[in-house]
Amino acid sequence: MPRFACLILLFLLHGPLCASESVYRLNTSYWVDAGNQTEPQSLGVKPFEDFEGLLRLGFVEHPVWLRAEIKPTRSDIDLREPAGAGPRSAVLRVAPYMLDRIELHREIAGVWTLQAAGDLLPRRHRGLCPDNTHCFVVDAPSPDGETVYLKVLTRTVMVVSTEVLSHDEVSRVAAWRVAATSVSLALASALLCVGLWILIFEYRSRLLLAYCGFQSAILVYMIGVGGLLPDLLPSWRIESVDLATHLIALFRVAMMTLLCWAAIAVHHPPRMYHRLCAAFVLTNLASMVIALMGETALALEIATWIFLFSALTQFYGIFAARGDRSVQIIFLRVAFSANAVLTSIGFLLAMGMMRSGPLIGFPSYFADLRLNGAPVGLVFFVLVLLERSSLKASREREFDRLRIEAAQATAAGERLRDRQGFIDMISHELQNPLATIQFASKSLQRTAGAGGDAGRHFHSVDVSVKRISDFIEHVATLSRVETMDRPERATSIPAIELVEEIVSEYPDQDRFVIHAESNTTFHADRQLLGVLVDNLVSNACKYSTPGSVITIDIRRQEDRTRFSIMNEVPLERLPDHTRLFERFYRHPESMSIPGSGLGLSVARLAAEKIGAQIDVRIDGTQVCFTAEVSA
Repeated sequence: MPRFACLILLFLLHGPLCASESVYRLNTSYWVDAGNQTEPQSLGVKPFEDFEGLLRLGFVEHPVWLRAEIKPTRSDIDLREPAGAGPRSAVLRVAPYMLDRIELHREIAGVWTLQAAGDLLPRRHRGLCPDNTHCFVVDAPSPDGETVYLKVLTRTVMVVSTEVLSHDEVSRVAAWRVAATSVSLALASALLCVGLWILIFEYRSRLLLAYCGFQSAILVYMIGVGGLLPDLLPSWRIESVDLATHLIALFRVAMMTLLCWAAIAVHHPPRMYHRLCAAFVLTNLASMVIALMGETALALEIATWIFLFSALTQFYGIFAARGDRSVQIIFLRVAFSANAVLTSIGFLLAMGMMRSGPLIGFPSYFADLRLNGAPVGLVFFVLVLLERSSLKASREREFDRLRIEAAQATAAGERLRDRQGFIDMISHELQNPLATIQFASKSLQRTAGAGGDAGRHFHSVDVSVKRISDFIEHVATLSRVETMDRPERATSIPAIELVEEIVSEYPDQDRFVIHAESNTTFHADRQLLGVLVDNLVSNACKYSTPGSVITIDIRRQEDRTRFSIMNEVPLERLPDHTRLFERFYRHPESMSIPGSGLGLSVARLAAEKIGAQIDVRIDGTQVCFTAEVSA
């Protein structure tokens, strides 16, 4: 990995340092033809302005004339070239490829000749210049120098680079540019493949989705601006290929905004930042519609301004974010600071608002290289790796937490089973002595007679023994329900059959009024459902007004069966409905009634185990419990 990073750094640094002295020297100047009616023979009197290196004028509606003075650098140079290129020839190279039309005007024996190239014309001299430049062969240049004129028209930013080389120099420089383009394409393809691999096989996030979309746009954009689309789409008209290339450039600007937005949004930037990013994306989409309507120059100018303001907005968003000082936010602040500076420099240079000097030549090179997406792709690839590492650490912490909770749950389950075993043992051991006490009490009661103080005392003993026995039974039932797992399989249970079976175990069955829809069923575990219904029926029998009617209503409601039981309670024993399901809660006026205060808590626990909903409603002296069970 360190070696790979070093190779990339050398590749990025080697570009501006790879030029060597040519056998030709080129002096250049320019003039903007506002009238668009100038002929080459009248250019000698026009006010041309000298420039060196790149000519940057921003968006220019009119043609721009370039005057190129070609002179040999050595007087003894042998200008003869290899066979096929013609004797004493030079090659004038013009970049970038995205220039719409370039005309070379040259005067030979008093006659002006014309050569034309551009991305709206079929590619010329492909074998001589296989890279992303346009080449013109200047045959038999004068040893004392020769002046030629270039007429340039474009709808994009007017950025023009010219150089003149001998035939063998063209091969060397073109080979380097082809190699650099191949490395850029390979790097963009590798970053895209790694991003897609992570997206498909590891995880998904907004940042990763935006990164893959951006890398896809960059890859297609590099193919388009490199002049490879006509070769890949030979059946398309040249105008359609040109429009597709511009649309790709517009889409790339939109994806850049979305990628930055996805990276910063997780750090809680201000609401204004989100609004600005949304406005940029929508405006960029509108510019694509404008390009489809034929106004390509306007669409590209809009996208160029968005490119600048989006970079400044990202700088504002990351420094106004409320995130903590994590590695990601520090990395983003450094990256977006550099991005804002380089984008601003590149914009001012491209629009002709700043002259290129030795101090800004190096950042200017990186600002131009940034348009190819290599630094941006690498920066966000590092950010994706940081997100991936953070997510992996978060998942490991989550797995550790789940393992701890699983171990705690296992230990709690063991304790519950031990408690259940202890309760079962205690229940068994206590039931036998209680049965003996109850049998002895009844025997003594028959011997002493039912009347008198002895009979009353023996009756009190029977009631107390019954209360203790019921309490032990409720505790055992509660413990069993607590230790039971949620049933994996439920069965279909006829509702009326289950209710009648439970009610038949109670005396005074005439008190019960049952209303049930035909063919109504419960779909639940039979044992737990029986515990639920039995405890509700038992509660109604114990605490209702003596002799009052207990109403049971069973009806189907969509995919649930609704079980309701309603009884009347004396006014002085109305319970607190907010505490009815608490363990051991009993109304103070109900202490004389046998009971443990556990029945309703057992019913609610059984309802939770089978996924049922249980509720209570008090209307006057009427208490109504409702349980909704799957049908």
